[in-house]
Amino acid sequence: MIAQGIANFGSVIFGGIPATGAIARTAANVKTGAQTPMAGMIHALVLLLILYCLAPIISKIPLAALASVLVMISWNMSEIGHFFRLLKAPQGDRMILLTAFLLTVFVDITVAISAGMILASFMFMKRMSQMSKAVSMSQIFQESPADFPEKMDPNDISKKVVPKGVEVYEIQGPFFFGAANMLRDLLNTISLLPKVFILRMRFVPMIDASGMYGIEEFYNQCKKKGVILFLSGVHGQTKQDLKKFGLIGSIGEQRIFPNIDAALAKAEEIISKA
Repeated sequence: MIAQGIANFGSVIFGGIPATGAIARTAANVKTGAQTPMAGMIHALVLLLILYCLAPIISKIPLAALASVLVMISWNMSEIGHFFRLLKAPQGDRMILLTAFLLTVFVDITVAISAGMILASFMFMKRMSQMSKAVSMSQIFQESPADFPEKMDPNDISKKVVPKGVEVYEIQGPFFFGAANMLRDLLNTISLLPKVFILRMRFVPMIDASGMYGIEEFYNQCKKKGVILFLSGVHGQTKQDLKKFGLIGSIGEQRIFPNIDAALAKAEEIISKA
C-alpha cells in the first residue's frame, strides 16, 4: 500500500492519474502458490517483458481465449462454496456479506469494501458492548483461592462478607461505551446509597476513552452524593490507561486497590469510623 501510494504521487508528476492495484492479479498469484510480495514484482516484470518483446505474438491470441482465462480467474476469486457457507453465519454477518456483495455488483468494489469495513466495525462494537456487564456482589460471594495471594482464613477460605454500607459491583468484559452507559445509571438503581462503593475491575482486559469518561462521570456522581469510590483489581494496561487519563490522580492512589480483600478492609475501616 505504501509503495502504491508513492507510485501514485510519482505518476501525477508526469501527467498520470492515480490508480488502484488489480485484485485479479493478486488472486492469480495466490492461487498459483505465491507467498511473498516478490511474486507481484515478478508478475509485473513478466508482463512488461511480454508487452515489449512478445507483443506481435500476443496480439494474435483470440480475445475469446483471453476472455475464458478471465472467466476462470473470476470464478476462482468468487469462492462460491465459501460464499454459501458464510450465509450460515449469524444474521449480522450475513447482512454485512450481502451488503458488500450487492455493492460490488451494482456500484463499485471500493465502495463495497469501505461499507463492509464500516458495518463490520459497528457490529464488533455492538458485540463488545453486549459482552460487558455490571454485576452486584454486595453479599456473601464465592471466590477462587487463586485470585488472592494474601493469606485467608483457612477455615473459611472461599467466603467474603461485604460490610453494611458498602456496595460492590464488578465489571465483566471490555470496558467500552456499553459498560459506561450501565455505570452511568448505576447509582439511580440503588435504593439506599452506600457509604463506600467498590468498583471491581479484575475482569476488565481493556478500556477505551468512553469507558474512562464513564468512570470519571460515575466518580463525579459519587462525589456529589457523598459516596466514596474505590477501584479494585486494576492491573496491567488498564491501570496504565487510567493513569495516563488522569483518573487515578483524580480518584486518589490510596483508593485504588490490587484486590478485593484490601478494598473491603479499607471500606470496613471507614464504616467503623463513621
